[in-house]
Amino acid sequence: MKNTAMRTRRGGRPRSETRIQKDAIYSALKNRIVFDELKVGDVLNETRLAADFGASRTLLREVIRRLLWEGFLAPSHGGGVQVRGIDVIQFKNLYEIRVPMEALAGRLAAARIRSEELAALRSIAEEGRAAVAARDFRTLVRLDWQFHTIIGQATRNETLAEFLLKLLAPVNRLWYLALSDFNCAADAVPDWLNVTPVLIRS
Repeated sequence: MKNTAMRTRRGGRPRSETRIQKDAIYSALKNRIVFDELKVGDVLNETRLAADFGASRTLLREVIRRLLWEGFLAPSHGGGVQVRGIDVIQFKNLYEIRVPMEALAGRLAAARIRSEELAALRSIAEEGRAAVAARDFRTLVRLDWQFHTIIGQATRNETLAEFLLKLLAPVNRLWYLALSDFNCAADAVPDWLNVTPVLIRS
């Protein structure tokens, strides 16, 4: 009885179910921002979003706090939150520290990665090559996020994993806008190999 209570949130929903719903809402909102479906300056309506996702406003606020921390959202002058614009200076500063952070993550991942994570990275690399060939920019950006998520997990350092994704957020947004607006070619796979060449090529 005690163990069941520990695994259940207020209202009786299992924690695992709540976590799955929260992650799904986070991914959906992040994708709308990265892929420019939610425009810069758009204000998020909590009540409407909660109804759309069939979630409580409390759960939705947890997702919004995460998106605020990662730099996707910003406080709105009229209250609430809005989609944050891309700050070029902030982007430059983040990009400068992203390179050494990725190098550290790659070294830790190489020493601590599990077989299933290694297999996932190799699968992402193959999908990435196919996305480049098809000029499927949405898939390429999603794969980039998945790649760095797995690298972060493989470090076994939760703080580093979270920080790595925060650094990646503005890069993914700007990258997708450049790809879609200018239809330029881009191959992320060599960059992935630079992070963990031994993991992918071995």
